Amino acid sequence: MPKNISVADLIAFDRLQTPIWIYDIQNLHMWWANQSAVRIWNAQSREELLNRNFSDISESTHTRMQSYLQEFQQGKTITENWTFYPEGKPVSVRCLFSGIQIEQGRMAMLVEATTEFINQIDRETLRSIEALRHTTVMISLYTMDGVPLMQNPAALRCYRDTLHPNSSVENIFLSHFVDPNVAQQAMKAIHSGEIFSTEAQVLTTEEIQWHEIDIRCTRDPVTGNSAILVNEKNITKQKAALQERQRAESELRWREALLRSMTETSLLGFFVVDNRTDEILYFNHHFCKIWGIEHLEAQMRLGALKNNDIIPDCIPLIADVPAFAESCKPLQSEENRCMIEDEISFVDGRTIRRCSSQIRDTRDQYFGRLYIFEDITPRKQIEAALKTSEERWQYALEGNGDAVWDLNAETNEVFFSRRWKEMLGFAEHEIGNTLSEWEQRVHCDDKARVYEEISKHLCGETQQYVSEYRIECKDGTYKWILDRGQISSRAENGLPLRMLGTHTDITERKRIEEALRESEQRYRSVITAMAEGIVLQQSDGRITTCNDSAEKILGLTADQMMGRTSTDPRWQAIHEDGSSFPGETHPAIVTLRTGKPQFNVIMGVHKPDGSLTWISINSQPLFESDESKPSAVVASFTDITVGKQAQIALQQQTERERMVYAIAQHIRESLNLDEILNTTVAEVRHFLQTDRVIIYRFQPDWSGVIVTESVAAGWQSILNMEITDNYFVKTQGQCYQESTLRVTPDIYTAGFSPCHIELLEKLQVRAKLVVPILQGDRLWGLLVAHHCSASRQWQPWENELLQKLATQLAIAIQQSELYQQLQRANHQLENMAMVDELTQIANRRCFDNRLNSVWQYLLREQGFVSLLLCDIDYFKQYNDTYGHATGDDCLRFIAQAFKQSVKRSRDLAARYGGEEFVVILPNTASDGAFYVAQEIHKAIEQLNIPHAASPVKHHVTLSIGIATVIPTPNMVPLDLIEAADQALYQAKANGRNRSCINRLS
Repeated sequence: MPKNISVADLIAFDRLQTPIWIYDIQNLHMWWANQSAVRIWNAQSREELLNRNFSDISESTHTRMQSYLQEFQQGKTITENWTFYPEGKPVSVRCLFSGIQIEQGRMAMLVEATTEFINQIDRETLRSIEALRHTTVMISLYTMDGVPLMQNPAALRCYRDTLHPNSSVENIFLSHFVDPNVAQQAMKAIHSGEIFSTEAQVLTTEEIQWHEIDIRCTRDPVTGNSAILVNEKNITKQKAALQERQRAESELRWREALLRSMTETSLLGFFVVDNRTDEILYFNHHFCKIWGIEHLEAQMRLGALKNNDIIPDCIPLIADVPAFAESCKPLQSEENRCMIEDEISFVDGRTIRRCSSQIRDTRDQYFGRLYIFEDITPRKQIEAALKTSEERWQYALEGNGDAVWDLNAETNEVFFSRRWKEMLGFAEHEIGNTLSEWEQRVHCDDKARVYEEISKHLCGETQQYVSEYRIECKDGTYKWILDRGQISSRAENGLPLRMLGTHTDITERKRIEEALRESEQRYRSVITAMAEGIVLQQSDGRITTCNDSAEKILGLTADQMMGRTSTDPRWQAIHEDGSSFPGETHPAIVTLRTGKPQFNVIMGVHKPDGSLTWISINSQPLFESDESKPSAVVASFTDITVGKQAQIALQQQTERERMVYAIAQHIRESLNLDEILNTTVAEVRHFLQTDRVIIYRFQPDWSGVIVTESVAAGWQSILNMEITDNYFVKTQGQCYQESTLRVTPDIYTAGFSPCHIELLEKLQVRAKLVVPILQGDRLWGLLVAHHCSASRQWQPWENELLQKLATQLAIAIQQSELYQQLQRANHQLENMAMVDELTQIANRRCFDNRLNSVWQYLLREQGFVSLLLCDIDYFKQYNDTYGHATGDDCLRFIAQAFKQSVKRSRDLAARYGGEEFVVILPNTASDGAFYVAQEIHKAIEQLNIPHAASPVKHHVTLSIGIATVIPTPNMVPLDLIEAADQALYQAKANGRNRSCINRLS
């Protein structure tokens, strides 16, 4: 332990030549020193040394000395080597530190020093000085005030500082830094005893430079005072290179972002793949959209997929896969430097243009390909449409027999097509290209009118020149021509330069028109006498003519029809499905709009007397000689009302039969009675479009309950309501035994008693339809349809439908009840097969099934299963003593004891055979199984069944073998039984009336 210092000790220390001093670590001051210590500390007197300020020591030094105090408390000493500089000469001192107690018992540090003067420089020091002279690293030593004490040649070349250790005017060290904040940070680190490393700008003889600087606090080996040691390295070139690289990287990132923005917003699909690694280097969203792989885009961006991973999703889009595969072969060659462009046809009709080129690195090494995809389907469609249009135009000019002419208005030269000349019977060379070739052949009676039409067009009065006239043929006859033309170009002064036109031979049409005029009168008389209705409507749809049959069929007079159009709402026309027949789709209006005839259009028309007439309409367009659109339309119609009514009746009958069959099939799809009844009421309510359908089932006392219901929203539910009709009870349902149908259109006119009406009002019933459900001669229940919103006139076919469905329902109910009886019988048989007849607990068969099931489950779950194999001790002697009847009673008592002891529902107690019982305990380890065995022992003991012949006890006892295992694939349940049997054998061998455990591994 540290000793207490005494005055005698201090006097003795003071006489020694060895430097000794006492340093107060807690207060950071010198507590005492002898004269030798005063000299080595370079102090003028002891008083000066004791008053010297030691608070500027570094934080790390102070922390180290604090740790010494703990060492001193344990009586330990510490040795360190220090260097002092008395009178400017270095002295190596070996210091021995120990603890000593000063006033008030405080701990201080006693230092005993052994000195050795250093008189010469060793070889390592000389070599270090030589290295300082030649290194490019700048090394400087400054006082704590920034005055240079030493600079190697590299530092002198850099700063040209003057060594003036006595100067305190300027802090040379701090003046080197361009940023004064860096200088302040350095000084702060120095005073904290830390090493300060940074990269900073400094002022040098070569202006501002970047230096990598390492600054730390050290001791001046000459004076022993604290000094600043600075190591510097010029990194200006590296800094400039780094800044240039950063600028280049920034420029590259900007260009990459610009390129990415361009590709991401482009309608082109971009795809870059590294053929060496199959990695996808770049793609944009439009590439995924074109190839239909948007669902893979997220994985592709994460780099989770390679090129070959996405190909299976792309292949199904390609129309000709073999051709596509062949087109890809040139793209795999490293020698193929050309840009390749082709087209890919997709199965959905799209056409995709593909451009591909190689990608090489800076060393011209091939590593991948760039693919650009463009959907050119719209362009292809436009090109195809243009081609089709050109073909159609050419066909229209030549294929329909029209001839073409082209007039040069400046020269009066005319191009006449080959067809133009053929139309007049001339060969190609027989007619020249002058305007007179046309003028001399126009009929003299038509020329004035023709020139008038041409003049109107030249003056801009008409958009197109159109004229019909006669022209002379080669054989001297005349043909009627429809001449049409238009100015295609004009001069700057507005005069026409060129005019194009066509000739159409309308001779036959003119002949037909003349014949039509001649026969019109004959047709008018025929139409009047026709049984079909005939109506003539003008181009604006107005009726201007009708025959007598039209008046009779439509129920209107001619005056009432004149001026009326097909769009007039007074017609009240309907389609076959009952929906409104808009006037715009009337056959006559369609023909006027399209010029095409319409045939066999069926329409229902409401006559003024309210009756509905069905008619079949045909419409034919009438054209004027010079018009392409119909000038009128003739509509003919036949009264088909009788046939239509028969057709509707047949369709309704067929639909009803189909629906009856469908409902019957739905009813008989299930053997579950509830499903049958629910299906019936839902289907019937939907078909009858009524508010409620119920099934009312009779009880044995002829009261009844509503067992099933389908009710529309807004009406109350009466499901499970019990209704007792005294009339039913009295007659026992005799009124329905003959399948009697009860039809009630309105409860208020049906002659019901007031109390009956009151009941129906509570049930919200206004009209009802009731059909009995019979099971042979037995009345099972009633199928009832309720109409709640209003009275209803039930149709005969509705009555017939309900009767048919009641018959089908009765059959389905009978089948369901038979099925349920069969299920109950099967369940009883199954229970009988699984229960021991004597003890009424599970038998051997039930045990085997349960053990296999538990074994498979715990094999998957890897859980414990325990088995208890139990045997009544000396049971043969029991039977010999008390008789087999008493033995059977004993077995029954013991079986009940097992049932009471095995309490979990998942456990099973069973009779294994004879006097043996077995217990299955799933998810139970050996400790739990042993506990259950003890409970069984207690239950048997409580029975206290006498057994005078037993050498174990005077009452019946059990021996139990326990086996526990976690099932494995290479084991079977028999292994567990055999293990339990071995444990049972052991229990018997150990004296019986006990349990033994066999744990399987």
